[in-house]
Amino acid sequence: MSISTGAGDDGNTGLTGAFSRLSKDHPRIECLGVLDELNAFIGDARCTAAEGRTGNILEAVQRDLFVIAGALAGSGSAPPGPERLNVWVREIEAGVPYRGFVIPGANSPSARLHIARTVCRRAERRLAALARLEAESGSADAARFPPAAKFIPYMNRLSDLLFLLACLEG
Repeated sequence: MSISTGAGDDGNTGLTGAFSRLSKDHPRIECLGVLDELNAFIGDARCTAAEGRTGNILEAVQRDLFVIAGALAGSGSAPPGPERLNVWVREIEAGVPYRGFVIPGANSPSARLHIARTVCRRAERRLAALARLEAESGSADAARFPPAAKFIPYMNRLSDLLFLLACLEG
């Protein structure tokens, strides 16, 4: 089977988990696209991380993002909560003093993590917009998809973690 099927040439895309098709500009598809972009940026940051622990954490996060994207697409998987991220945030905070706002670019690994952090914030905003749309419309998609609001705490904590990892690397 080829990866190129042409099925999306009409401006719609399929969600395997939900067995449905949505417009490529649907807010749910936008969320999935930003999560994919975030995962790619985290992979790039993982390749340059100087601290071994940073790479291990980032790989675990990438796996979480696959589960989250699958759940958001209707696969039925239970998405991870922010609990593990909370533990990492507290541990890293204890060793990296908070310096307030920082100018990204101390070095390549740190700058890449800051890019991932900003994409994570965008993913969080897209999820919030989808959650608001779902709440306002009483979306018929509720039976097919989990509510977008359940993914926001993870993304919020992830952006904190990415900030701290950038400080750790820089």
